[in-house]
Amino acid sequence: MQHHAAIHLTNMRTLLHLEETFGKHLPDVPFIFTTSDTPRHVSPTIVNTSHPTLPSGPVPGMPSTKGARASFAPPPYPIMGICKSDFWPDLLLVPNFHFYNKNYDNTSLGAIPEYARIPWEERKEVLFGRFTDYQLHRVPRDRSTMKLGIGGKADVCRDKGVSCPTRTYFMERVATKNPGRIDVSAAAKRPLLHHASIKYLANMEGQGISSRLEQLLPIGSLVFKEASGYYAYYYRTLLKPGVNMLEFWAHGSGPEDVLEKLDWARENDDKARRIAAAGVKTAATYLTANGRACYWYRLLHGLSRSLAYTPSLDQWPQAQPLREVVAELEARRDRDPWVRDVVEEPWAP
Repeated sequence: MQHHAAIHLTNMRTLLHLEETFGKHLPDVPFIFTTSDTPRHVSPTIVNTSHPTLPSGPVPGMPSTKGARASFAPPPYPIMGICKSDFWPDLLLVPNFHFYNKNYDNTSLGAIPEYARIPWEERKEVLFGRFTDYQLHRVPRDRSTMKLGIGGKADVCRDKGVSCPTRTYFMERVATKNPGRIDVSAAAKRPLLHHASIKYLANMEGQGISSRLEQLLPIGSLVFKEASGYYAYYYRTLLKPGVNMLEFWAHGSGPEDVLEKLDWARENDDKARRIAAAGVKTAATYLTANGRACYWYRLLHGLSRSLAYTPSLDQWPQAQPLREVVAELEARRDRDPWVRDVVEEPWAP
């Protein structure tokens, strides 16, 4: 619970920053933040409404309207989250909270000159990665996130296809079988500067996406991204396999295809170097605080244009301004250790 409270506070601080940045130029729009790593409660399983007028009759999937104001529809409202697949088309993607509570511009983008001091030619030619044993979570009906094992066998996912221990599967079935080429494990984490001494870096997805990808792109090594079927706000527009990263374990294939990609990278070292450099440029150009703020601005205006009504606070009489919510939490800092840990989470634009 504390983890999700901290995420909510990060999101509130981000919205307040947008308000300070754009002021009256931001539109009024209703939405809900989900702190779940994977999508829930959107179009395939529940009806989303786009206007605050109660339907004349019951709508399948919508909660009871008993006691609701006659002029305003109950939820669901548009939902914003950090990750989705094509099975969840109407979830609105927003930047991962880790951009903000890990001070991404300074700690990752600011380290680019230091990473660049390690020449490409001196970087070790192995695929490297350190990961916890998170398991991919999915809806069994979502074919885009189905993971196949070696040889195309359906032996990765468990619990009727809900849970897929892809990281563990890759470590045990691929990495340990190729120790001279792959050093991907759940061993102790290494600092990102150590990653810069390695030529090939693996990004294994977590429960949905992994925010490690944003940390790997600025390093200047060639990023091998697992294709889980899930994607973040910038994947479909900014990431291009063979241009600024390589992709492996795509839908319909097994994890062993990473060996072919490693062969290609070693045989085409200059092309691999250029792809790695393009990854750095992509992160430094578009994943900045200004870039994320611009994305937010366009997203909110796009949502505003899609609404069939004009939102007003009169429709939410119990609404409380975010600034007051944050101030109330910060006022409880000294008398509530749980709240203190939440409000002291770092945040930066």
